[in-house]
Amino acid sequence: MATLTVIMAVYIKDNPDYFAKALRSIWDDQILKPSEIILIHDGPLTEAHYQIIETFRKHVGTILKEIVNTTNMGLTKSLNKGIEMATGDYIARMDSDDIALPDRFILQVEYMSCHPEVMVLGGGMLEIDENEIIGSRRLYPCSIDRIKHYIPKANPIPHPTVLFNAELFKKGFRYDEKFRKNQDLKLWFDLIKEGVIMENLPDIILKFRRTEDTYTKRASKISRKSEYEIYDSGIRDMYGRWSVKRVYPLVRYAVKSMPPWAAKTAYKYLFRKSGK
Repeated sequence: MATLTVIMAVYIKDNPDYFAKALRSIWDDQILKPSEIILIHDGPLTEAHYQIIETFRKHVGTILKEIVNTTNMGLTKSLNKGIEMATGDYIARMDSDDIALPDRFILQVEYMSCHPEVMVLGGGMLEIDENEIIGSRRLYPCSIDRIKHYIPKANPIPHPTVLFNAELFKKGFRYDEKFRKNQDLKLWFDLIKEGVIMENLPDIILKFRRTEDTYTKRASKISRKSEYEIYDSGIRDMYGRWSVKRVYPLVRYAVKSMPPWAAKTAYKYLFRKSGK
């Protein structure tokens, strides 16, 4: 039977209640339980976080492995540290405020076991708010050809849902630590450039928590700048410097410079009609 590692990072500003639910969703609620859970403490945490971790540690025993960053290093470096420690045949990403549906891991592992050429596999999401009220249903392009077609407009693979074939990382691929934000988008462009096969399941496998902070974080100057740089460079590599598709990152940058309430509306209608 294939082995599965789940990597999750948590930091001091993460909501403890959401964190506890995320942990429960990747263990208690899963049909296929992971062989290993790597939890990265990204800097000092709150007492509430430590209590949740202690309870979970007692619950799952040696399944839980921990990495403690003495200072906040950010998601990119934390994920790379988790990848270095991971021993599973497959490596799943999980955010500390989302909820994995019970069949997430079994659907992904079974699919990838039958399709060894696929190195990255995402899936659909249900958006939920602070009270777990369900909003939008998000599906993504399934084939690598559709992913290539879609990526100039928007991120084609939802990072919180991703399962990797560990063979990908044995070949030396990692998240680019130059980018503290949008590290997933940079990795997708890198993998497309190298001919790596990526797909999405047509199934909903995760509840993605979208709060008002989601738009505020996206509007940060660092996030806007890194996203524009990644998109523009990636589109140039795929289509050439004179491609009309280079207008897409300019539009995204402009939208994300708007006040959050305006950006929320514009983002919905400009970038999410085709699954984003």
